[in-house]
Amino acid sequence: ISALSVSRARYVRIGGVVHLSCTITTSGTMSTGTFQLTGLPYTGINTAHEDIGSVMSHNVGFGGYNQMVSYKYSGSGAIQFYLIKDNAAWALLQGQTGINTSEHIIMSITYKVF
Repeated sequence: ISALSVSRARYVRIGGVVHLSCTITTSGTMSTGTFQLTGLPYTGINTAHEDIGSVMSHNVGFGGYNQMVSYKYSGSGAIQFYLIKDNAAWALLQGQTGINTSEHIIMSITYKVF
């Protein structure tokens, strides 16, 4: 992506749990690669654990899918975005899928840190 901004980023850690929310806005296109959010305040636990969160988007191309969720795998320092639909495998949000100019993603996720 030629330009990306993260605004209204907030997080709170209570014990071993972090809740994170933010708004992501693009001002350029992404032709290849996985769209993900890095630079998290805490990496998360290193045992087999997965967390998903909610997403609201505007102007994001879903390429035939009809929903998107935020996803964090254990020990990962990134949040990825998966496209989902009935009776189909999940698909990572990729540049060629539909990340273009003036897209907005509002997301939140809660994940374990120990």
